[in-house]
Amino acid sequence: MKSISTFKITANNVDTEYELNLHSIAEFLQEASINHADKAGFGYEDMQKMGLFWILTRVKIVIHKLPKWRDTINVETWVVNRERFFTRRDFEITNKTGEVLISATSGWMLIDTENKRPQHVEICPVNMEMYPERLSVKQTLDKIEEISELSYSHAYTVKYSDLDFINHLNNTKYYNIILDTYYIKFRKEHVLKSFEINYLAEGLYHDKLYVHTEIISEGNEYKHQIYREKDKKIICRAVAQWEKRVQQK
Repeated sequence: MKSISTFKITANNVDTEYELNLHSIAEFLQEASINHADKAGFGYEDMQKMGLFWILTRVKIVIHKLPKWRDTINVETWVVNRERFFTRRDFEITNKTGEVLISATSGWMLIDTENKRPQHVEICPVNMEMYPERLSVKQTLDKIEEISELSYSHAYTVKYSDLDFINHLNNTKYYNIILDTYYIKFRKEHVLKSFEINYLAEGLYHDKLYVHTEIISEGNEYKHQIYREKDKKIICRAVAQWEKRVQQK
């Protein structure tokens, strides 16, 4: 089973260039996942009844062309496979003509509600239809290694508005926390081409965080990790790839 969700891009979804922002891309992917899982019988409420829940562990988003304010987009999603503790889910965001604008892939882990331990995905009794030959992103979701050299660091404190309904730092908020460390001049002159993130631990209310950044290639590739001060734990790692914006004449 595949699923298609349709969204209208509002003024709240775009940046200063009228283009769909990364945070909203992540939100649309999440909503499409929820819609699909609910229809297929393994949504949040269904899994709660089984004493299980899914957590998002890894995401990679590849941007071919950014849609703009007032555009209508379709987000198609499907389950690629499930192996041991993980399930892979892929996405394609298309416009009204069917052009693929954004490709994405994600990894999900099955967790026991009581002991919070990973569970083998085969114990999930729901029959998930899978499409192992259809990969939106050809690469596998590999582990992002720790940064080797600190280029700069920015501080951030988790706010109430950052929390989701289970009182954790919402997974879509990590994107803004990281991208807000770039200067506006850089953002105006560059376009994000891909963003990959590994979620390693949950963020909680009033956590004092630091975004550590390593410049891999100036103006092109940057590696980030969010470090939590109280327990010295890295709660996520990410890699952002950019290219110079083509100025319109």
